[in-house]
Amino acid sequence: MDGRDKPGQGDFVGVRMNDLNRQQMFLALIGLVMALFVMSGLPGRWRRQLRAAAIVVFIVAIAVALVEIALWFGAPGR
Repeated sequence: MDGRDKPGQGDFVGVRMNDLNRQQMFLALIGLVMALFVMSGLPGRWRRQLRAAAIVVFIVAIAVALVEIALWFGAPGR
């Protein structure tokens, strides 16, 4: 008995947890972009830098998402 028949120890659970971590990463990036854009509307001398940071983080989030999509399409079981 290798322990696979116990609840929570199969391969499928690990895949779901990995997907959940990826979703949380994207959610954190989107939240950071939204916070930076909102903060760039506040009065102050850092508005331009905050807006630029929001755009850079948004581009990074898009790049990460596109890499994830490419890896998903290139998966051997697909």
